[in-house]
Formats: sequence, structure tokens, C-alpha cells
Amino acid sequence: MPGVVSFLAIAVYTRLLEPGQFGLYSLMLTLVGLCDVVFYQWLRMVLGRNYPAHRAHPEDFLAGIGSLFLLTTALVGAALLVLASVYEHMLLRQFAVVVFVMLVAQAAFDLVLTLTRAMLNPILHGILLGSKAVLALAAGSLLAVSGIGAEAPILGLTFGYALAIIIFGRQLLPGLRPGKISKANVSAYLRYGIPLAASFALSWVISGSDRVIITWLIDETATGLYASGYDLGFQILTLALVVVNTAAYPLVVSALEREGADAARQQLQQSGEALLSVALAGSACLITLGSPLIEVVLSPQYRESAKSIFPLVVISAALAGVKSYYFDIAFQLARATHYQVVSVGVAATVNIILNFILIPHFAIQGAAWATLLAYASALVISMLTGRRQSSLMPALSRLLKRSVPVAMISAAACWIMQNSAPDSITFSLVLGLIGGALGYVLGAFAFNTFGIKTALIKWAVRR
Repeated sequence: MPGVVSFLAIAVYTRLLEPGQFGLYSLMLTLVGLCDVVFYQWLRMVLGRNYPAHRAHPEDFLAGIGSLFLLTTALVGAALLVLASVYEHMLLRQFAVVVFVMLVAQAAFDLVLTLTRAMLNPILHGILLGSKAVLALAAGSLLAVSGIGAEAPILGLTFGYALAIIIFGRQLLPGLRPGKISKANVSAYLRYGIPLAASFALSWVISGSDRVIITWLIDETATGLYASGYDLGFQILTLALVVVNTAAYPLVVSALEREGADAARQQLQQSGEALLSVALAGSACLITLGSPLIEVVLSPQYRESAKSIFPLVVISAALAGVKSYYFDIAFQLARATHYQVVSVGVAATVNIILNFILIPHFAIQGAAWATLLAYASALVISMLTGRRQSSLMPALSRLLKRSVPVAMISAAACWIMQNSAPDSITFSLVLGLIGGALGYVLGAFAFNTFGIKTALIKWAVRR
């Protein structure tokens, strides 16, 4: 459901907002994302990594997480007051208030979402994500129609986060009520979380600084044109990879905590095959379907710019997802998160340098190339460094053996079905998506990728 709503959101907002307004909205969203990964993402990672060890009696652990969330929010609010006293411009103050309110709403929602994931409760997890997406789009669209401008989608997201928690997630809030937390636990959580905060902040440099630099070197309109194509390609594939990671990561941690290294290694093998096959098949199918997808989803004034960067963005999303959702797991399992900063730091440096070199000559295509090369360097470093930190990670060759054939079958089916359609862009897109999905399922079953054939046979025998 969030994937469908993301399609609709991009289609709606590119029609209700001018490129300059869409660019400003993108910049505000980027700023909120930076603040979130710097101040709150580490806390969610602490919750996800440590909850399985406290599953039997989670009360004190969750109370400590609630206390750290409240303290973090108070520090961010104090920093905002200091900035407001320094910069007396009224528009800047209003902008800061809007960003802060959305930041807190998003951080609270994501914390509750992480808890449902750690509790292995996919039903509530899905309900929260789906309701947030629908509520945010409905509220943002109404506000955009009323003429608010670039702030409309931001306010819509804020309403979506808040209402989803109030309506569907309120039963989890008492467990996160702030309580006492020992200094030893705080110290352990900070040692684990602070490197992650630095790593996620540097990841933002890769994914978000290009919009800031485009605005600086060109203008907000160019940022809006770039953001529409980037978000369409990056979000679709990332969503598919997030689905795999959302299911796989807590299973890996649970297997390690409950059954030991051998069980975790087997789970990592299955998770890696699933993630790599989805990344490879998804990127190939999206590139094949890029033109009709852009024609259907985006407003005419955004289409040509989006087509020029779409393949580069899709490949970047595949590289980023494989790195973040698979190879970086080695650092988290080994509790050696400080090594994760290295790969992202190198990639962020590469990204900024290349942005300043390429954007003046190639405009938004230069930014897309800079992002692709940055994620490629980050993936290589993470892959080489991670295996030294955790012996649990299977060899890449073992993962590719069952992932590449599935991707090839899926891409071929997608191309054949798309080109068999009549002269209808929408019908061509739909047939291509169906072909890619069917090809993936058949390929995964044929090669028993991530154990799906074995699992289905066992299920059939039990039935």
C-alpha cells in the first residue's frame, strides 16, 4: 500500500506544485531526513538490535528507550530555540517550526514502527505504514489544493504520522513511557548508536546533498525536476528492498540470539539471496519500464528531465539497498558500527566532490552520476570491510549463484510482455510489471532462491 500511495503522491504533487515549489518541498524533506538520521536513527537501531535479548521482560528496556527519545527531543527543541533567537527572520522561524513538528512526528512514528518490527508483528507494522501513507497523501493533497504551496506535503506527512500512531499504534505507547535507565546501558547504547548516527548522517550527504548543491549552483526549479525523477526511481526499488529487509533483519538477529551462529549464518544466506535477487531483477525491470512509467506517473513538465536520470537513479538505489540492508548487517551483528562510518564517509566525500565537478557541466545528470559512483564506492568498501568483522556473512559468489539467474528470467519476461502490448503506454506498463513479477516468482522457484521451493513443499506436505 505505501508503494501504491508513493506512486500517487508523486503523480499528485507534480501536478499540484510547480517545479520550484516541488523543489522547495524536496529540500524541506531532505532537511527533516538529515535531522532524523542524526538525532533519532541511532535510537531505532538500538531498539531493533537489543529488543530480542529483552523479549521476555521488555518493560525496563522500553522505558529506557522512551527516556532517551524524550531527552533527544528536548535537546533538539532547545537547539531550535537557540537558532530562533539568533535568526529573527519570521519566515525562517515558521520554516523551522514546520520542520521540527514533522521531525518529532516522524521520529515517534518510526520508533513505534521499529518496535512492531522487533516484536515480529507484521500485521500491525503494515497497518501503520499503510494508514500513514493514505492519511498523509489525503491531507497533503487537500492542503495543496487550498494553495498553501510547498508546505502542504510536509504538513500532510505530519498529520499522517500523528494520526496513524493515535488510531492504530496507541496500544504500544504505554510500553515506551519514559522510565529509569542505568548509566551502563546508556553508555553501551551510545557506543553502539553514535557511530550509526555518523554513518546515517554521511548517508544523507550522498542522498540529499545533491539537491542542496543543485539549488545553490542552478535554482529550485532544477531541484524540483531532479527530485521528481530521483524519487520515482529510488523510492520504488528501495521500497521493495525495505520489504525484504523489514522481514529479514529481525529474523537474523533473533536467530543469532536464540539459536547461535549457525542458524544466523543460514538466515543470512537466505536474506542475501532474497535481497540481491530483488535488487537485480527490480533494477532491470524498472529500467526496461522507465519510459512508460514516467509517462503515466509524472506531469508533462517533469518527464524529459526524469527520463534523463532514471536509469542512473535505479542502479544507485540497487547499490544503496544491497549495501545498507545486507552488507552493513555485518557491522551491526558484530557491534562494530564504527567501521560502518568508513565506507559512508568515503562515499560522501566522493559524492560532494563529483557534484561540484559534474553539475556545472552536466546539470542534473551530473548529480545522478555523482550519486551512482558514490554508492558504488560505498558498497565495495562495506563488502570488503564487513567480512572482516563478522564470519557469519556468506561469500558473495554463493549469493549470486541463485540471484543472477532469477534476475535474468524476470528481466526477460518483463521485456517480452512489455513489447507484446498494443500501442497503449498504460497497458504496456501493466503487462511489463506482471511479466517481471511472474518471471521472478518462476525463477526463484526453479532455482530455490532463498529456500522458497523448499518452504513451499514443506507447507504443502503439512497441509
